[in-house]
Amino acid sequence: MYINARHLISGNPTGTHRASDRLLRELAAYFSRAKIVSPDIRSDQFDHAHDYKVHVLNHFLCTFHHQLWEQFYLPWISKKEVILNLMGTGQVLFGASRNIMVVYDLNFILIKESFNWKLRLWFQFAILMAARKARHVFTISNYSKQILAEFGVPEEKISVFYPGPGINPDLLSSGTESRIKDKPYILCVGSLQPHKNLIGILKTFKKISASQPDMRLLIVGKKQSYFNSVDGIDKFITGSNVEFTGYLTDEMLAELYRNAEVLLFPSFEEGFGLPIVEAFYAGCPVVTSKCSCLPEIAGDAAALVDPHDHDEMASAVLSIIRDAKVRDDFIQKGFERSRKFTWKDAGETVARKIAEL
Repeated sequence: MYINARHLISGNPTGTHRASDRLLRELAAYFSRAKIVSPDIRSDQFDHAHDYKVHVLNHFLCTFHHQLWEQFYLPWISKKEVILNLMGTGQVLFGASRNIMVVYDLNFILIKESFNWKLRLWFQFAILMAARKARHVFTISNYSKQILAEFGVPEEKISVFYPGPGINPDLLSSGTESRIKDKPYILCVGSLQPHKNLIGILKTFKKISASQPDMRLLIVGKKQSYFNSVDGIDKFITGSNVEFTGYLTDEMLAELYRNAEVLLFPSFEEGFGLPIVEAFYAGCPVVTSKCSCLPEIAGDAAALVDPHDHDEMASAVLSIIRDAKVRDDFIQKGFERSRKFTWKDAGETVARKIAEL
């Protein structure tokens, strides 16, 4: 088997890159004879790659685009071996029947406004068409499994595993002294795409600020290439209490989780919701949406709200901020819920199913 580790080329890993890497670490122990391949290793975020042997198989195609490396070069060098793709896309023209792939979501269909037309077209090909042809498909929630089945992927060849946190759990629970909590803050984590409900977050924060003037809003994320971002947000930002942090290291993000008053994650659509799990590990209360997969992931360990109702969102956040008992209850439930999401369990689930194929 060849394991496609092209996530190693990312200098600023996103949630998908982190999830792919955490899963790879687990699978490397199960499949010691598998050949782990990547067009390059660029990121110091993945300096642990030396723990298992990664074969850097470069080619002139990858200087143009790593997706071409995945679609053409990898099927060619792997000959007749199974290809395990971890980054959400898979082979279509060559090696499709040998392709086992992880699909994180079908947001490019469900929330078209977040993706430009070029990316939608590519994902239609490299995700949906590849999944229909694949030998097997793994996804990360029962909700995502249902969506895949609705769009033509045979249900019998879809398996579900729950990811663990994208950040090292030791960082999330280290409990080091905060260097950044000079004023209390609400934390939001996610890319600046429409489905993340950024306008709703800013409107909600304005309501919260009326009674909590010292409260800050920290938004961790940045615009990603080929994705549409939210325009016209300036008119919703007043004063200096809203900060866009941009990309952060794992250590910095873990510290923000540990010291936040609450994680506000009111997305309209998600395939999993990695920040929720990371907040659970860090002892950070969560307010999230009662739609898409988010109730499945959060259970009763978070406050579930209508992402269109800014009054309800503000009320849920204020309840956690003002009432220590409510806050402590969510923190304790979050810790308990976090045990459901470990990479050890994820790796075992995926490895066991691959062995059966």
